[in-house]
Amino acid sequence: MKKANLIIIVYLFFMSLNLFSTDALKVLILPFTNNSFDGKGNIYSTLIQDTIKTDLTKIPKKIKLSEFEKEIIDKIKNQDEKKIILSFYKTDILNKYYILNDSIDDKKMKIIRRILFSIGYKKFIPILLKDISQKENITDYREIYHLVFIKGIDLIITGHYIEKNEKIRITFKVMDVLTERMKIVFDKTGEAGYEVFDIILSSTRELIKKMNENITSYPDKVNQIIREKQSRIIAGDQKERFIFFNVGIVYSGMGFINQVTEIKHNINIASLKNSYINSVNPLFKFEIYGNYKNNYFGFGFKFLIPFVYFVPNMMMHSDVSLSFIFGYKKEYFFDWSLKVLYMGFQKYGDFEEKQIMMFYLGIGFGFNFRYMPKKHPFFIEAGVTLLPPKIPYTNPENQTNGPVPWNITTGTISEKNWIFPVIFQTGVGYFFNKDFGIYIRNALYFMNISYEEISHYDEYEKKREYYGEDIGVGFDIEIGVVFKGIFR
Repeated sequence: MKKANLIIIVYLFFMSLNLFSTDALKVLILPFTNNSFDGKGNIYSTLIQDTIKTDLTKIPKKIKLSEFEKEIIDKIKNQDEKKIILSFYKTDILNKYYILNDSIDDKKMKIIRRILFSIGYKKFIPILLKDISQKENITDYREIYHLVFIKGIDLIITGHYIEKNEKIRITFKVMDVLTERMKIVFDKTGEAGYEVFDIILSSTRELIKKMNENITSYPDKVNQIIREKQSRIIAGDQKERFIFFNVGIVYSGMGFINQVTEIKHNINIASLKNSYINSVNPLFKFEIYGNYKNNYFGFGFKFLIPFVYFVPNMMMHSDVSLSFIFGYKKEYFFDWSLKVLYMGFQKYGDFEEKQIMMFYLGIGFGFNFRYMPKKHPFFIEAGVTLLPPKIPYTNPENQTNGPVPWNITTGTISEKNWIFPVIFQTGVGYFFNKDFGIYIRNALYFMNISYEEISHYDEYEKKREYYGEDIGVGFDIEIGVVFKGIFR
């Protein structure tokens, strides 16, 4: 933990040295994408980049009044030079901008450039991708963003062009690195062929004009606050809460493979109405996580709400679990849980005058793995629940009137009763958008049930009744809706 914090502190320190070293805005010019159907005109990308780079280094002809006074006039100490600059730049009618005289010649432009450069005034510093990376064909946005942020770049210029039917359309985009928002987006259409160079020249000049008029540096305090926040995001240190919640309906069924049958008191455990039981129950599951670096740590709670059915072929079913969950890289989720599983049903005699009850109360441990990729709208999962098959239990004549932990009871606790110690679970889900989706899960389990009870003829005489044995094959099918969301 201490080592990780030290790395972040050192990282932020060097970031600050790099980021706050200049008032000029660093502009990365990315290659322009050729969207032409025939694939021709790839050279235009280089021409557009070179033209933008050249124009960004030129003296701006239109400067906002506040920027002109703060960054130029206030920094020129020589009064003669200040008068020279004010003789070339005049305010507009609305007093919002200083505008350079259009009739100025090259000789005077050199004087202006010398004065402005002497005070270190540069509005933009153009940079190409090859200047900051050995990889010249980076296409992944996050990789580019992390790279330019570390290099202290303020703006990204990118775009595309398409040539069709002797026409060419160029699209320009300027993105603010700090806020990840587009500052400028516009298109320029013109004739292709020999005139394409004029289109490139005029459109890039229009771009630079828009940038000079609409883009200014953030105040130092705001700049530092935003950059430190973004650097924590890149370092994986931004605090966030991740919530995963689902609600659904669980259909549970159990079919019986009869092993032994002894019909007593009109109870035939192998009869048609006793060969299958089922239930329908609502369920909800809630998980909440905090993050550290690029991983999640959280807790979960699951509750299958039990219903009591007083009709044949229906059972009472409940499942409660508490979980600790680790989300590795926020995509691979490992869930360790403590579980309580309950089941209860009846097998009926003829005319339902007589019935025998079955109870099971299991407390065990669960493990579940979920893969939920960030880039794809689905998740898959698989897991197991581990339960003791049974535990030793002794009381007078092994008689019981209800559930006993880890044992199947049917009026008595028989040595023949057991539950298979592993319950298998799988699931899959699909998200229709960023937050909401649907899912389906299932579980499979097995148990052996010996139906026995103690019959009381009177207060002195008791008799053990035996009705036979079943192997129960049980399953749960859960369907519902799922929500996930990140809150920073």
